[in-house]
Amino acid sequence: MIFQILTAISAFISLLLTIYAYNMKHSKYTVIFALLMSEITIFTLGSYKELMVNDDTVKVLWSAVSQTCFLLTVPTLLILIIIYIGKENILKPIMMLGIYFFPVLGVLLQWMDPYYHMMRNYIYIDKGSFAVNSAQFALFIMVLEFNIILVVLILLLHFHKQINVNYKKQTLTMGIGILATLIASIYIIVKSYLGLHVPFIAITLSITGIILFFSIFRYQLFSIAPITRDKIFDIVQEGIISVDNYGVIIDKNAAADKFIYDTSGENQELIGGKLEDFLLNWPRWYQSCKSMKADEFEIDALKWGRKRYYYVKVYPVYNNNRKKRGTISVLIDITNRKMKEEELSTALESNRSQLVNLSTELSDQKLQVETIINTISDIACLSISDKQGNLIYYSKAVKDYFLPNIYIVKDKIINTYHKGVYYYEDGREIQKDKLPLLRVLRGEKVVNFHFIMKNAGEDKHLLFNGTPIYSNSGSLTHGVYFIMDITDNILHRNLLAVTEQLKSMNALKDKLFTVFTHDIRNPIATMVSLVDILEQDNEWYNTDCTEILEEVKKQINYTYNIIENLLEWLNSQREGLVIKPSLWNLTEILQETISMYLVSAGVKKISIFCNVNDKLTIFADKEVLELVLRNLLSNAIKFTELGGNIWVEAYLTTNDTIIAVKDSGIGMDKNKLSQLFDEGYVNSTLGTAGEKGIGLGLLICKEFIMKGGGKIWAESKPGVGSTFYISLLNSNKKL
Repeated sequence: MIFQILTAISAFISLLLTIYAYNMKHSKYTVIFALLMSEITIFTLGSYKELMVNDDTVKVLWSAVSQTCFLLTVPTLLILIIIYIGKENILKPIMMLGIYFFPVLGVLLQWMDPYYHMMRNYIYIDKGSFAVNSAQFALFIMVLEFNIILVVLILLLHFHKQINVNYKKQTLTMGIGILATLIASIYIIVKSYLGLHVPFIAITLSITGIILFFSIFRYQLFSIAPITRDKIFDIVQEGIISVDNYGVIIDKNAAADKFIYDTSGENQELIGGKLEDFLLNWPRWYQSCKSMKADEFEIDALKWGRKRYYYVKVYPVYNNNRKKRGTISVLIDITNRKMKEEELSTALESNRSQLVNLSTELSDQKLQVETIINTISDIACLSISDKQGNLIYYSKAVKDYFLPNIYIVKDKIINTYHKGVYYYEDGREIQKDKLPLLRVLRGEKVVNFHFIMKNAGEDKHLLFNGTPIYSNSGSLTHGVYFIMDITDNILHRNLLAVTEQLKSMNALKDKLFTVFTHDIRNPIATMVSLVDILEQDNEWYNTDCTEILEEVKKQINYTYNIIENLLEWLNSQREGLVIKPSLWNLTEILQETISMYLVSAGVKKISIFCNVNDKLTIFADKEVLELVLRNLLSNAIKFTELGGNIWVEAYLTTNDTIIAVKDSGIGMDKNKLSQLFDEGYVNSTLGTAGEKGIGLGLLICKEFIMKGGGKIWAESKPGVGSTFYISLLNSNKKL
């Protein structure tokens, strides 16, 4: 009984670990492990079923299932360890064939053993499960599986010697788990002649799986393979030091070792050391690591008697529960940058001294240079002329803004005036003697003069600043002109004014909407009240008009509810069209919408058929969908002859819910069909009974449906009818 209980527990635990492993399959490593756990789970479950059932035929079946999984478990374990130690490049197709050939052959012979007896000499029942006396080929397979497990253990132990110290505990744990499987294999070989006791193997394999699971998911071995981690960690040139939440250094790379050696003059083993012993000379670094807060700063240290500079960034490390578990410090050597900065600072200081010495020697030229420099700007046109108006300098921007036939004629300003070009801000034309450039040459300093230049139908708003230059004797020698394009600024200012006007108009629209809401609701509400009064008046409410009055009341109430919902929806859209989808039963929406058109359809003797699954749900804005359906049904009735038919259908695709409204009406040709949803084409067509419309309904439907992420399209043939389709995105939510 004890074996049955232990086997059941092992099967249950293995199943839980398998489910968890499949949920964690974020890489090829965990996928292989999940496959291994699946094989162990099926083996353990098969062993349990073999113990519990009484039918010998069923026992044989479960025994074959469990033995199949056991034969496949060992090669899967070998592949898992090969990937773990970073040797997956050897897993070529020929290698995979070699690993699985004999185990798969053993599986085939296992299932064909009742006919060929190559795996068992005989079978008998021991403690509720089958025990077997193995044949020679079965012993060969068992010894082969034992050797594979032994190879796995040797590979792991060899890798254990080379791996970083942080991973030795994990690899040792995995080795213990694999050792359990090795012991189980020895047990199989020893018992081969005496008879195999299956539950022991099932329990042993489950223990192996649990130990491997603990190693992989407790230490997260496969989140980044250790061999990859070691290579990457030591390749980077920046020093990396990892500290846990107890202030103990738990990891570092080769660059960090070099930093310690360069600053202390000796090799020190950092791992396992206390934080305060290492960071004694850098208190800010120590405090950042101790408090586990992000920080960045510069430090300096002596390297063999020479000062070195480092840039340090401290990052807090979080576990899966977002709790801080330590820090990682990154050290970047910035000595070369610092040295260049110091050299540049020295050079700048030297140049500054030279400039100061040079400035004492300047006289008239100093005054001119200072005035020019104070006028120059990166965003403007600069030009300089002598007192006669001859240009001695002008920037490229001047050529871009002022064409030669307007501003520059043979490098002269004077006598280049053209009518119809220069205007004041208020639109008046500037006369020649008022040109700002000529005012400067007359000795006037012109500041922030705003004028407009018209050229080739384009208006440019320009801001002019001009300064006359004088010699020490007080005579005018030059003129400096500084012109900046402010067209964009003016346009922006005008745009602000238009924006304010639009806000005012929008406020007026909201007021008009409020009045409209009141005016359209009240007449309908009055009609509802009048119908209620007629029902209470026995003189009017008699058997002859009962049916008509009931239908009128139904239509008025339905219309009132639609208007209420529509007005409420329109009120919510004042700031723009907003789609608010929810889950709805499509049949209920269709029935409500169709009932509204039964009277108008009845007038034309048109039958409406609805073929929709009662349980079909959609994820859409109800008001928007009803508005679109009403429009499509109205059009279908409008363009269907007397005695025609209308069909409403809906069906699901992989990603969408398709609603189709089909009629047997007059249809459309290809030209009209292609223009149906074209915003530039609005055309109202009379219906078969002379019905009128404004021709905007389908455009509104298209905008609403596309706003909700759906599509709308149509198919039609003249004389046959039209079908309009609505496509709505499916939702994984349930009503």
